[in-house]
Amino acid sequence: MVILAMGFGFALIFAYPVIRSLKVLGAGQKVREEGPKSHYQKTGTPTMGGIIFIIAATLAALLSGVRYNVVWWGIYGLWAFGFVGFLDDFIKVFRHSPYGLSGRWTIILQLAASAPFLYFTYGTLPKALGASSPDWLNLIFYVFLIVGTVNAVNLSDGLDGLAAGAVLITLVCLIPILWFTYPLATIVPLATVGALIGFLAFNFKPAKIWMGNLGSNALGGLLIISAIYSGYIWLFALGAGLFIIEALSSIVQIGYFKYTKYLTPAKKGIRILKMSPIHHHFELSGWSEIKVVVVFWLVSAILGSLMIGLFYLLR
Repeated sequence: MVILAMGFGFALIFAYPVIRSLKVLGAGQKVREEGPKSHYQKTGTPTMGGIIFIIAATLAALLSGVRYNVVWWGIYGLWAFGFVGFLDDFIKVFRHSPYGLSGRWTIILQLAASAPFLYFTYGTLPKALGASSPDWLNLIFYVFLIVGTVNAVNLSDGLDGLAAGAVLITLVCLIPILWFTYPLATIVPLATVGALIGFLAFNFKPAKIWMGNLGSNALGGLLIISAIYSGYIWLFALGAGLFIIEALSSIVQIGYFKYTKYLTPAKKGIRILKMSPIHHHFELSGWSEIKVVVVFWLVSAILGSLMIGLFYLLR
């Protein structure tokens, strides 16, 4: 609780100077034209605010006095993947583009960020695909899992407070599992939970600051590294179900649109959802932004609770 409280306090301390600094630098987010029209009014909201909870969580974790590899790798997850997101945000903000890094370079850099963690820890990681499965297959699985989780969390960051709250809830539900399997692995997640609570005071609608890809990538990196250390990666898939739904909604939407584009005489693709990721579909269906966020948080809480329940049944 002390670590969580420190993360919360540091986030509150850093929030105001970071917001002011980003405004002075002109680090306002440009909203994509193809996004919901109701979001156009948000253009200019300072982005890259993820640095608030990254620094806050890092300081809280360091001040805990715990100096074990699992703590350093948790911090690494925040900073390494956060740096990839920072590059994307930098291009968007200071080159005045709403698109940022290309998908190819994003994946390449995320793979590069995954490599040190997998190289130095692979021998200690559980074989997620079974004891008899070959090492190379497990390695490919972990690479896919890390990159997939980071991008799934990024996709969920489309409404004020949605990603921050959903990750916070998922971490809260993952921490009890970590405590029983690898207690020291709870240090950075606890610090991040506190920092996210403080960050949400400025990120909930109407948001005074957005986390940007800097923040969403960092949270995705920490979340998946913590899940791997828990040793219950398949249970984590349930607890992180909201992010999987968000990612699948985009994959299905884009895939079906491209597929039907070549089948219709007018070469016009068909959309399953009004807009993807799926939180935009509900928004365009008439739900208020706050309603979408709160309902999605509730879904995260339900899935996280099921994850904890199954963990205790399987122990």
